[in-house]
Amino acid sequence: MLAAQFAWVKPTNFAGYDEWLILSQVDRGIVDVPYAGRPLGLLPSLPERLLPSSLWSWFALHAAYLAGEGALVFLLCLRLLPARPLVAFLAGVFASTWAPLDQQRLNVIQPYAGYAFLSCAALVLLVESWRRSHAVLIATAALLAFVDVRAYEASVALLLGAPVLLLWSKTRPARAWTWVAAWETVVALALALAALPLLLPGRDTAYQQLMMGGIDLHPLRLLARFGAQYRYHLEALVRTSPAQLGIAPVAAAVAVYALAFWLLARRAPAPVLPARRELAAVALLGLVLAGLGYAVLVMSPRFFLASRAQFLSAPGIALFLAAGFALLASFAPERLRAAFLGVLGAWVVAVGAERTLFLQRHWDGVTVYAEQVRLLRGLVALAPRFKPNTLVLLLDEADVFKATFPFRHALTLLYAGEATGHALGKWDFGYPIRVTPAGIASEPYPSLRGAEAVTFHRYDEIVLVHQPKQGELRLLEDWPAGVLPPLPPDARYAPLARITQGPAPPGRWVLRDPSLP
Repeated sequence: MLAAQFAWVKPTNFAGYDEWLILSQVDRGIVDVPYAGRPLGLLPSLPERLLPSSLWSWFALHAAYLAGEGALVFLLCLRLLPARPLVAFLAGVFASTWAPLDQQRLNVIQPYAGYAFLSCAALVLLVESWRRSHAVLIATAALLAFVDVRAYEASVALLLGAPVLLLWSKTRPARAWTWVAAWETVVALALALAALPLLLPGRDTAYQQLMMGGIDLHPLRLLARFGAQYRYHLEALVRTSPAQLGIAPVAAAVAVYALAFWLLARRAPAPVLPARRELAAVALLGLVLAGLGYAVLVMSPRFFLASRAQFLSAPGIALFLAAGFALLASFAPERLRAAFLGVLGAWVVAVGAERTLFLQRHWDGVTVYAEQVRLLRGLVALAPRFKPNTLVLLLDEADVFKATFPFRHALTLLYAGEATGHALGKWDFGYPIRVTPAGIASEPYPSLRGAEAVTFHRYDEIVLVHQPKQGELRLLEDWPAGVLPPLPPDARYAPLARITQGPAPPGRWVLRDPSLP
């Protein structure tokens, strides 16, 4: 189902900010995202280094994480409702395919799907360790939870609340309280390590502080934001018109689903109807887990969209829908229950496919991949290689790069350490420059200086390039007036002397258009 749905998604859905940073960091084997306090933030992206250098490899890894999340939710639902494999199948399908308004789900460079996969793996192992009284499994589960929080702190609420799943187990380990205490201690430790640096005086402004704009725990406003997230996740199921679904991609997704459901229904044991109270309880559990998935994000007064919110909450929403549909089907005649359940599932798959196409059309209108790659190709054409310690200053009147850090990291990828980039007049978060009489210093925030060094560039080590509103990128052979302070009397600007020839660094694979063979 995911393959039928994601066949229409493009790997070039670039917002133009984090993508270049992620590509650059992973290319160098760096998993830390220091400005966000995430020492393992890019760990889920690291397997891409084992694949061919292509945006299609990123696409494949992203889709694998989404499929893996669905498989893990399937296993989790089987533990909650062991007599209902069809319900577990629906939960797995919904977890991997239902995210009706989360546009980041279609951005294959962002590692959010990897974070959700880690969370689900930790939950499944926690439940299994409890059922089997297996110390190695609980240790592995806690380790995965710790890694997940140190990669993406928004997963912490879901993981802290995970022991609620243990209420459904018919067995428990000896001294069960130690199981829960060990889990909660490890997750709380990861939370403390993530939160404490944000409270230290003198620290750089963190990404979370910048984006969230503080924390708003006013009960009514907090409940309103929770309600909005549930609405974003469920409203499309009742507001979508059947007329919107009469398109070939939707039909293909439903056909794949119908075949899989029919094959499983043939092999499934004769339905043993659990108590409706049990189904209702699992549906309620799903709503609670979804709320935990939203919890950290909705603490922000600025958070009012679905973007990034439907990865961690997907397992809970999937359990809610699958168990809720089974509850509805239990009121149908016994011989029609499986068919009724299958039809309800088909509606989710159909609407999910239509929503994916809708979001892809949105990305087609906003992606900056083509514009940014066109500028970068123009730069490579002007300067195949640079002498080491070159500073490339971009004067971007076309507003192709809206911040310095994506341009800087794009050059790190394209020029293999030969050049440092800075976009003049753009948001310089993380990478400000300082103009001096002797040259220009690039001074990354102190928190970034593990992988990003302070560099100093004489005026004869600087290259200025200009992207006009219309036309091609061009090299400025003369120092521009009014853009920077005038050159000091004894300084020399010689951009052509910085350009050299040589083989293309490996990172230039990113300039290949993935839509071409």
